[in-house]
Amino acid sequence: IYDMKFEMCNGLLLDNSKVLTSRGCAIFVNQQVFAVEDFYAKIGDHDLTSTTETKSKTVAISKITVPLQNGIYDTKDAFAILHLSEELELSENIRPICLPVSHNEFDDGGVVTGWEFSIFGPSDTPNEANVVLVDDTEFCNATLHALHEAYNSEGLYEMNLDIDYV
Repeated sequence: IYDMKFEMCNGLLLDNSKVLTSRGCAIFVNQQVFAVEDFYAKIGDHDLTSTTETKSKTVAISKITVPLQNGIYDTKDAFAILHLSEELELSENIRPICLPVSHNEFDDGGVVTGWEFSIFGPSDTPNEANVVLVDDTEFCNATLHALHEAYNSEGLYEMNLDIDYV
C-alpha cells in the first residue's frame, strides 16, 4: 500500500478486488487523515527495487472498510479491507491468500513474510520469520468472525472519501 511516494504497508489479497491490511495503515499515515483517492495498492510485486522481475499492477483504492465496534483505539479486530477500484486478473504472481477454515488443524509453527519498514526505509524483498502457534481458540474464532463480517461489509463503518473523526 503506498501513496505514490513510498511504500507504507503490506497487505494480503483476499479475492480479485479486496486487500486485507492493518487498520493503522488505513487510518493513520504519518498521523494524518488521508484521502482514499490518494492511495494505491501495488499487487504482485516481490522485489520493490526491480521493474522487470515480476509483472505487478498498481491499482487505486476506492473504499476502505474498518471494524470500529470497540472504538478506534481498540486493538481487537485491528484490520482494514481495501476495496480496489477494479477487479484484478489473477495470475501466477497475483492470487489471493488461502485462508483456513475453522476445522483445519496446524502444526506447532509456521512462516510469515512481509516487507520491513524501518528508519532505513523499506526492505527490497520480503523478510521471512518462523513463528510458533499459540492455542487460543476464542481469540482465533473472534478474529475469523470479525474478518468474515468485514469481508461481507456487514455492520461496519465504511469509508468512501476522507476519514473524519469527531
